[in-house]
Amino acid sequence: QLTAPAPVKGPAAAILGTAMAADTTGASNGSWLAPANPDSVITINQPLYTARIRARGARLLSVELKPYKDGNSGHATLSANPALGLDLGDARTPVDLEGVPYAWAESLDTSGHIARVTFTAHDSSGLTIEQTFRFNAGDYRIGYAVAIAGLDSRLDLKHYRLSLRSWPLATERNHLEDLSNLGVTAKVGKANRREMAAGLKKGAKSRDGAITWLAVHSKYFMLGLVAQNVQGVATSADLAPGAVPEAHDAVIGDITLPLPAAGRVHQFMLYAGPLDYWHIQRIGMDLEPPHALGFNFFKPFSSALAWLLAFFHRVVGNWGLAIILLSTVAKAATHPLQSQGMRSMRAMQKIQPEVERIRKKHEKDPQKLNEAMMGLYKENKINPLSGCLPMIIQMPFFLALYHVLGYSIGLRQAGFVGWITDLSSPDLLAQIGPLPLRLMPLLMYGSMVLQMRMSPTDPQQKTTMTLMNLVFLFLFYNLPSGLVFYWTVMNL
Repeated sequence: QLTAPAPVKGPAAAILGTAMAADTTGASNGSWLAPANPDSVITINQPLYTARIRARGARLLSVELKPYKDGNSGHATLSANPALGLDLGDARTPVDLEGVPYAWAESLDTSGHIARVTFTAHDSSGLTIEQTFRFNAGDYRIGYAVAIAGLDSRLDLKHYRLSLRSWPLATERNHLEDLSNLGVTAKVGKANRREMAAGLKKGAKSRDGAITWLAVHSKYFMLGLVAQNVQGVATSADLAPGAVPEAHDAVIGDITLPLPAAGRVHQFMLYAGPLDYWHIQRIGMDLEPPHALGFNFFKPFSSALAWLLAFFHRVVGNWGLAIILLSTVAKAATHPLQSQGMRSMRAMQKIQPEVERIRKKHEKDPQKLNEAMMGLYKENKINPLSGCLPMIIQMPFFLALYHVLGYSIGLRQAGFVGWITDLSSPDLLAQIGPLPLRLMPLLMYGSMVLQMRMSPTDPQQKTTMTLMNLVFLFLFYNLPSGLVFYWTVMNL
């Protein structure tokens, strides 16, 4: 049910009139001319999504993503009511156009789907605002164009704003994890500037500069707007109106742009879909996912692992089996280093009696003790650090894999065996009061203990290794089950 249209706000209200007082007579009082059916909601059905646009205000209300389930039994829906809206002015001179009545016209493609919807608003002073949405079958991209002409010269308006708003966080089973990834990202100059929802509790964040794209995003989905033939001059991020700061579960981002020159149309590409790095790259958009597959240092590793994991999935058709294959390849790649480490540890065991003798002999002279130990290692051709080398080499891959398995849209809600119903989230075997019982981290801990017992270990390091295994159990307990599964396979 539609609510009453909101009045135009700001200093321009006296000239622009209000949507409530629409004038069909053409009187020159600056009122908006009311078309037929201004409160219509147009539904656009495409193979990948269903979009809904309200004629009043020409607001994009929602995009329902058909290939993706939500946290319950429906489809994941980016529904913000509105998700996208256009208003005149900037932060200093805002003019709210939510209540403006737009006339609309649609055109169909050869398959009978709506391919284009054009919304046009006129007022009696000669102002015309036109917004056009273009839809492509089989693509999450939506073409979007804005034309504004005939603005009264008495108005001190040089800009307009496009706003994106996040959707209710009902798409995921793990609400808190989705909330921790909720934010607004804008490309300002050459840098991606990200504002997370938790950081907006203290107030809005604004930036000036050349803005080329804006996005609101959760963990797995994104609504992004890319400017194609224009650049924004400012952007801001804030909690959405009505959002409780303590909950910070809704955000809004806007981009301020110069008004189109006479006869010019500003072109944009709207992306409403999964936060899939490879899909976004393939469609040629300069819209890097906010997570960016991890930090810049790990990005090459993340990109390689994401490609390899997707390749294995295409081969075997199961993400769990793909993780096993990825683990196998990683283990084979690090096998020479692991073998060298094992040989070094066995050699260390052989010289242990001599090590004890040297320690007792030089226990009061640390410098001589160190020199004697280095001489012993050199004489027996032992590298004392080689036992740790395999772990050190694996860490960049492990951290990169955390982003790949933790944020991969492919693993979202992808089950494997039995109790593992979502490889991108921690597994849950049972809930014992407030404590979740997770079997996968316990199996991983068991594999680490087994590996420790089968490997030659310095008796003095046994306690340290035991404590390290417990630390790993604690650290991994709430990590994605796919990542824990990978580490378990690596230990076998």
